[in-house]
Amino acid sequence: MAVIGLTVVAYAYTPYIKIGGKIRSLGLQTPDPEDVPAEPHADQQDPAPDAYSGVLSAPKMWWLMVPLMLISTGNTYAFMIGEGEWWVAAIGIAFLIFLAVIVGYGDASWGYPIARGQTIQFAILAVVTISTFTVLYLAAYAMAQRRPLRSKHSLNYRSHPHLRDKYPEP
Repeated sequence: MAVIGLTVVAYAYTPYIKIGGKIRSLGLQTPDPEDVPAEPHADQQDPAPDAYSGVLSAPKMWWLMVPLMLISTGNTYAFMIGEGEWWVAAIGIAFLIFLAVIVGYGDASWGYPIARGQTIQFAILAVVTISTFTVLYLAAYAMAQRRPLRSKHSLNYRSHPHLRDKYPEP
């Protein structure tokens, strides 16, 4: 159990797990110094242009949402059949609503495809949440296509040159 626990902590918080010459971690990997090419400006390329807040890649973010929404839906179901607490279900529902709206609005505001192309995870979330997450996400996505929220102070302007060209600062 200790080895499993330490491995999970190392995966979540450090870049110290290296398998097959590739760093394995939850966050975006920083390249190993011995693997960095000697090309000029090689370190300025964005390793994951579809990352959420520059921390989690899109596949990892969407796979993390699956168990979170499963827990949230399970707590709500437990409350509905009389075996759970109302406040736990309320927190789960609020989390589901908040996550769906924020992620949907952000994806559309920055011109990413629906669910940033993670269709398997999106379909699983639709099944797990009985389409609640999907409906809220798509509603927020549609609203953001009409009224996108792109702050000119956002890090995305500086870190993603392709977005800078697509959405120039006013």
